[in-house]
Amino acid sequence: MQKKIIALAVAGLVSGAAFAQTNVTIYGVADGSFEMTKGSGGNGGAIVAGAQTVNSFASKNRVAANASLIGFRGSEDLGQGLKAVFQFENELDITSGNNAVGGAAGNVRPNGLGNRDTFVGLAGGFGTVAIGWLSSPHRSTGAKFDVMPGAAGAGGSLNIIGRVNTGSIYNGIGAAGTTAHTFGNTGTLANNVGVIGRHSAIAYISPKFSGLNGVLAFVPGENEDNTATAATRPSRNPSAWNLALHYDMGPLSVSYSFLNIKDFGTGQTAATMTALDLSGAEKHKAQLLAARYVFGDTTASFMWDTVKSNLADGAAAGITGDVTNKRNAWYLGLAHKMGANNVSFAYAKAGDNSVGLGSRAVVGINNNTGSGAKMLSLRYGYDFSKRTQAYGQYSKISNGNNASYDFGVTSTNLQGAGNGAVFAGADPQIINFGIRHTF
Repeated sequence: MQKKIIALAVAGLVSGAAFAQTNVTIYGVADGSFEMTKGSGGNGGAIVAGAQTVNSFASKNRVAANASLIGFRGSEDLGQGLKAVFQFENELDITSGNNAVGGAAGNVRPNGLGNRDTFVGLAGGFGTVAIGWLSSPHRSTGAKFDVMPGAAGAGGSLNIIGRVNTGSIYNGIGAAGTTAHTFGNTGTLANNVGVIGRHSAIAYISPKFSGLNGVLAFVPGENEDNTATAATRPSRNPSAWNLALHYDMGPLSVSYSFLNIKDFGTGQTAATMTALDLSGAEKHKAQLLAARYVFGDTTASFMWDTVKSNLADGAAAGITGDVTNKRNAWYLGLAHKMGANNVSFAYAKAGDNSVGLGSRAVVGINNNTGSGAKMLSLRYGYDFSKRTQAYGQYSKISNGNNASYDFGVTSTNLQGAGNGAVFAGADPQIINFGIRHTF
């Protein structure tokens, strides 16, 4: 797939070649697969007082679009080394004909056109400044070091990296497989904190100096809520900033990203405030360290990330200490090319949550053990040309007894209601066969 002018952290985006275009370029990916899915091993509700109504998923077949997209990019020479640059990119669901992809405004996949990286900016010797709907440097760093083509499909690293399953921390997963509290995300992502996303932002990408460049992105608090009510939440100011540093020289690439976000969730309901005495005000800090080395036709990639979250106290008397959580995860990827044959292997592990509840006594919820997950993916691809590949892939997520990670960040989730909607302890898996074409 052609590199974007800005993926907010992918090295080489400020090269002269990227901005030499004087006409609009159309580019994209068409990736469709036939999938056989199933899930099994649900524990019947170990983290809730009552048993879940369903412990496993019926096997089913389906087709998936795997982050297919179309984009338009270009630039205008303004003289004296200055250029105006733009990009307009949209995700395509080639399997349904419905391309108003996503959920409500503010979610990571909004409705309408331009729901992938879409921006306008200025580029020159000073670097690039871009304004628009942008991937965070954190997201782009994770995608950069993923060994799966386009960081897409069921085996994408972002199903584990940058995500924290929180269903067992703040309230139990109910019979429908979801929680009442939407900490960290909106709607169908209720059981996860997700620091991987796209947002309305302004970003600066520096030029390269001896293989080193940096990216700084800022999400302003344009959705600040000044209508605090005791029954829901205090005033909130959703905002974020993200700094990433990248080194690319020869076969070696190393990146580090630090992300600081707050109040991206939708707050507390009255019921969950009563149960846990929480205000809805949030803070998340995430770090991602990644390295990749290319040995001839073999690529080895490694990522480590950590997420620390804080959910502030409410107003009930006698309760002390905020609710806190920390989770570490890592990813190992190997890819090898033999002529037209491509083999990829990926393994990721999210550790158990380390939860602090202050002086709260929450009955019936296991806050720490069994809250992690493992993901394994094997992929074989055959190149008919430089742009067209047929492939087969097997991917599986093995959840701990109190975890409910699912596919759905770079693929289609198993149950159909969003990452984190699988039942506690269930293990979603996908076998697929597909064709991927870039243009």
